[in-house]
Amino acid sequence: MFKLNQGHDEVNLYPVKYEMNQTLRESLDESWAGLFYRKVFSKINERKFSTLYDPSLGRSNFPVNILAGLEIMKETFSLTDERLYERYRFDLSFRYALGLEDINAQQMTIRTLYNFRAAVAENQDGLFDAIFDEFRDLLIGEVGIKTGMQRTDSVMIGANIKRLNRVMLFHKVLSNLAKDVTEAGFPVSVECVEFLKQNEDGFSYRLKRENYESKTVEIGTEIFRMVLENTFHINVRKQRSFRQALRLLREQCRVEKEGKVTLKPAEEIKASSMQSPVDEDATYREKRGKSNVGYKVNAVETCDPTNPMQVITSIETAKNNADDGDLFCKQLKELKESTDIDTAVTDGGYNSEALRKECGEDILHVMSAIRGVDLDALKNKAKLEEYQVPETGKYGTCPAGATPNSVIEKEDGTVVLNFDAGKCSVCKLKDKCLATVGKRQCRMVVDDKRKWLDEFVTLVETDNGKYLMGLRPAVEGLMSLMKPKYLSGRILFRGLIKVKIRMLLKGIGVNFKRYRSYLVEKARLAASMASNILFFAFIQLKIGRRILLAHV
Repeated sequence: MFKLNQGHDEVNLYPVKYEMNQTLRESLDESWAGLFYRKVFSKINERKFSTLYDPSLGRSNFPVNILAGLEIMKETFSLTDERLYERYRFDLSFRYALGLEDINAQQMTIRTLYNFRAAVAENQDGLFDAIFDEFRDLLIGEVGIKTGMQRTDSVMIGANIKRLNRVMLFHKVLSNLAKDVTEAGFPVSVECVEFLKQNEDGFSYRLKRENYESKTVEIGTEIFRMVLENTFHINVRKQRSFRQALRLLREQCRVEKEGKVTLKPAEEIKASSMQSPVDEDATYREKRGKSNVGYKVNAVETCDPTNPMQVITSIETAKNNADDGDLFCKQLKELKESTDIDTAVTDGGYNSEALRKECGEDILHVMSAIRGVDLDALKNKAKLEEYQVPETGKYGTCPAGATPNSVIEKEDGTVVLNFDAGKCSVCKLKDKCLATVGKRQCRMVVDDKRKWLDEFVTLVETDNGKYLMGLRPAVEGLMSLMKPKYLSGRILFRGLIKVKIRMLLKGIGVNFKRYRSYLVEKARLAASMASNILFFAFIQLKIGRRILLAHV
């Protein structure tokens, strides 16, 4: 049963902090703990979590804002669950940050945190998204952060799984299915028992490489047979292992009418195929010659140099085979409503048609490079205006002065210019020309992408374009903060929803740390200024005293 935690607002008659001297009390209140309590913990809207609990049945829930606060602090300080639990029980600053002044109040078992975490992941209702957005908006308003210019980048997050080769993957899926079939009270074949005498590591280790494919086919055949035999057994069909077996057969195998199972060639296996039964959402991706199995996080932050601090404005987590441009396009729709973004600074991976359309004329999109395009070579090419007739502004000439044999204007605004291939092949300006020389004709297509490239090249050659491109590299620091610092960049949690929640929590933590640093620096500058004022006042007093004595 859901119940609000409003006790932290009430004054305790015998709080621990009043047993301290005044200096310690002030230090505690001015520490990160006091700031966290005022700006994060006190702002958590518990009512949004009420959907996790039955409105009338059961005992009252453990305070939601405490559990949510613990989750934020876990990612803020990169703590294990055990260390987090220990600090919650015995660390005065941790308890003060959560509105607890009595060391004996609101004690819990660590299982309470696990149950809350599972309930939030199952709910999938953007509960921590709301906390992230509200804290972001609070910082923007209080600090006066300008959100017009924002930059973005993505980083790979490794999945917390064992890397399995093909035969190991098939063996693991068979093992899980056989376990559930046996527990449901149904028999498994002698062949299956023989396969499962060893785990997937031992089975793969003792195989000769030339036998990998044949043994994988045998295991796949056994999986297919077991699926057929248990299709109408409800207790088996509802199991996760049964669903995974069907997915494996669909992604990796071909099944002929007579029940013969063969393997698909490796080049036909999609990157979105299942990599491990323990994390079905993890996908495969190769980038810059390195393979990665897991997820991708795309983070956006402000980048106006006049800001006293920069704030993360959006975090999107997806499978690692998602396109950067598509992810940012999704974020941009929300950022248009929540911020006044007018300039987006990215790298070359964000070159997508969907993103160009989303930016439209309202948002200036500046990239440090263009994926699939040699930017330096493009700078040496002719501009579109050189193909336009000055009097009409329509396309009908080339930089060398030649007129096309035909000009085709399509309904979508695309213009196709066909020049004489013979003349173009000997033209002195052919290296600068945008047209493509063929055997019969030389064709140039002016579409939306071509116009966008022309505008982009013009922009990056200006001082403003170079200035904006120079703002992008600093986002690499944010990517380093988002990447887990343990297990060689792998995250401890499994499943897209859980990973997404962890990244949002980490984003809240990064924003909090930046805000804390900003306040510390602001206080230091204020103290320094006050000290300087006192110093100059003292000097003036000394000078005035000397002048007075001289006159006397």
